[in-house]
Amino acid sequence: MKLVFISRRKIQIVIGAFWFLDGCLQLQPKMFTSKFITQVVQPAQVGQPFYIYDPIHFGIKLFLTHPAVFNSLIVLVQMTIGLLILYKPSAKVGLWLSVAYGLFVWVMGEAAAGMFSGHSSLIVGLPGAALLYSLISLGVLSKGQDDQKPADSWLAFIWALVWSVGAMFELLPAQNSMSMLKSMITANVSGAPRWLAYVDKHAASLLNHFGASTSMNMGGSSGYLYILVLALVMLAIGLGVFLGKNLRLATILLGIILSLIFWVVGQSLGDYYTGVMTDLQTAPLIILLAVAIIGQPDLKLKLNKVYLKLEKIVT
Repeated sequence: MKLVFISRRKIQIVIGAFWFLDGCLQLQPKMFTSKFITQVVQPAQVGQPFYIYDPIHFGIKLFLTHPAVFNSLIVLVQMTIGLLILYKPSAKVGLWLSVAYGLFVWVMGEAAAGMFSGHSSLIVGLPGAALLYSLISLGVLSKGQDDQKPADSWLAFIWALVWSVGAMFELLPAQNSMSMLKSMITANVSGAPRWLAYVDKHAASLLNHFGASTSMNMGGSSGYLYILVLALVMLAIGLGVFLGKNLRLATILLGIILSLIFWVVGQSLGDYYTGVMTDLQTAPLIILLAVAIIGQPDLKLKLNKVYLKLEKIVT
C-alpha cells in the first residue's frame, strides 16, 4: 500500500488557521478581564518549580496592570502569525514567529504543561499545544521551492518522544493509579455541557470499576495493571514509527484514535464552554503531527542508510 504524504504547505495552512482561531478565541469577553489570569494562567502556575513559577508570576502582575490592553496585544500577535502563515509569500516569517511565540506561550501561559512539576499526562495535555506549534512549525519550514514536499523526517522522532515521555509520566507516583486518572477526568465535569459531563462521568465510572476489580485481584494495586498497560500502549505508539510501513501506519492511526479519546475525556475539547478557551488543546496538535509524518518514507530504511554511510566513513 502506497501512502500519499501531506505536503508541508498544507500543514502550514492548518497551523496558520489554528493560530488565527486562537486569536479569535482571545476575543471572548472574559479574556479582557482578570478572569483570563485567575481561570487559565494561575491554575497552571500552581506547584511549578521556581524557574517556571517566577516568570509566570511576573507576567501575571504585568498583565493585571492593563488586562484589556495586553489581551488585545495577544489577539494581534496570534492573528498576525496566522495570517502571515496563511499568505504563502510571508509563510516563512510567520512560521519562525510561530516557533518563537509558541515557546513563549508554552512557558508563560501553559507552565510547560506541568512537565517540570511531575503533574502532567497525555490525557490532560502533555506536552502542551504551544510546544507542538513550535516544533511542527519548525518541521514544515519551506526551503526554497519545496513546500510541496513532506515535512522534515525528524518530526517522526518528536512523535516517538511525545508518546514515550507520555508513557513515562503515566508511571510516575503522582499519576499511577486509577483514582488519579478518575480525578483528572471528573475535574472537567463541573460546568460542562450535559453530553460532555455524561461522557466524563461514565468514563470515570468505568475507570473506577477497573481499579476496584484489579485491587481485589491483585492485593490493592489501585488499578496499576491498567495504568501499566496504558503506558505500554503509549510506548508502542511512539516506537512504532521505527517499524516497517504497515506497523508504522497502524501505530500512528492508533495514536490518532487515542488522542481523540483524550481530547474528549481528558481535555474536554479545550473547555470551549468556559468562555476562557485559549486554544484547541494538545490532542489536535498531536493529530496534526501524525498527519505530517504519516506519509513519510519508512524511517527504518532511512536509519539503515545512515548506518551504511557511517560504516563507510569509519572503514
